[in-house]
Amino acid sequence: MRSSLSGVSGVRPIANALEWASDYVSKIAVLCFTITFGITITTVTLERITSERPTITAIEYTIESLIGVAPMLEMQAEELKELAGNSDDTSYVVPTGWPFTNGLQATTVRDDSVNNWAELLRNEAAQEIYYDGPETVLANPSKVSSSWLSDSGNFLRIWKIWGNATHIWLSKINDIVIPVTAVTFALSLASTSIGFRLKLIAAAVFIASMPSLIGFGLLAFVWRQLGPGGSPFADSLQEVVFAALKIGLVNSLVVAAVATFLGAILYAHAWTQRRAKNHAVIV
Repeated sequence: MRSSLSGVSGVRPIANALEWASDYVSKIAVLCFTITFGITITTVTLERITSERPTITAIEYTIESLIGVAPMLEMQAEELKELAGNSDDTSYVVPTGWPFTNGLQATTVRDDSVNNWAELLRNEAAQEIYYDGPETVLANPSKVSSSWLSDSGNFLRIWKIWGNATHIWLSKINDIVIPVTAVTFALSLASTSIGFRLKLIAAAVFIASMPSLIGFGLLAFVWRQLGPGGSPFADSLQEVVFAALKIGLVNSLVVAAVATFLGAILYAHAWTQRRAKNHAVIV
């Protein structure tokens, strides 16, 4: 009997140590999960913002606000008509220089297709800027319009960091942080109580959403207040950047709302259980 009791007493400290180690690892995992999940929210959002479709569309929008491709073609047509004696049969010749670096310089554009050609040229120029950087369309600055030169500073600063290279860099970061987040989430489930660990994870998700929420929120507010304005290009640039920041703000709000909803359900469930137990004890 004494030997049996001594064996039990010897096992108990080991069990307690294992339980303590499990809780400690779980809490460290929750802390790591909070950090990595917060990074993941930001990088995944930025990866979405800098992806091909919304970015190229945004660049096309700013190009149109900056130089007006269709009006440029029409203006050139008027000049050609004057040179040709105001003939109604004059075609639009695709202008050379920025942003038309797509090999279409020798092409003529008929009167009835000017809008289609303008759309094509905008898209080609936007893809050049997105994939190769804005410097590629400035190979011949002497042929760049004066309106472009006056606003090129803001344009270059935005699209130099908001292009394919940034998107690839963010994708590589996500290839690392997403698996790490998944592993730390799994380790976070190692604590003793299911209710405790779920509440802890809900709190971690809410806390992780705060840096992105505050960061995108402040940037959106500051950009809206201090961003460029006063010209068609500046106004369109402000709208494009604000729309991107709003994507990050909305994503963070959704994550925070889900965490709050889950936490509220868990705490309400725990409260009803405690109330039921207290009622049973009183009865």
